[in-house]
Amino acid sequence: MIVVEQSLNTSATAQRMWDVLTDHESMPRWFPAVKRVTLDPPGREDRNGLGAIRHVKAVGPTIVEEVVEWDAPHHYAYVLLRGAPIRDHKGEVSVVETPGGARATWRIRFRPLIPLTGLILRPVMNRVARDLLRGAAKLAES
Repeated sequence: MIVVEQSLNTSATAQRMWDVLTDHESMPRWFPAVKRVTLDPPGREDRNGLGAIRHVKAVGPTIVEEVVEWDAPHHYAYVLLRGAPIRDHKGEVSVVETPGGARATWRIRFRPLIPLTGLILRPVMNRVARDLLRGAAKLAES
């Protein structure tokens, strides 16, 4: 199992950071590697929440993920259903209030499909998590 985790402090409020991070369809605004995100279906009670299936179009096949945990406005988790060369993928996003704003954390765990590709995937996923948080914080602070 490979685990990567990135955290970032932002001057944005915790609520604003949460709002940006959980508006899945707006992800292309703050993470340019993603071209389009659609929800099909949306979440049961909250459009972006529990049960939402997000279809993420970037490079290559569409990545399909399901929101499996939802504790607004603090934490959500999602699992990969298909579209990436990994298995047992679970991503977790959390936001906590700090005296100067908020601290956001993106944690990803997964197993590579092909042995030893973790040596390549770990730094790539670390960079992705870091860039996701930086992009979200930039939008949240604007």
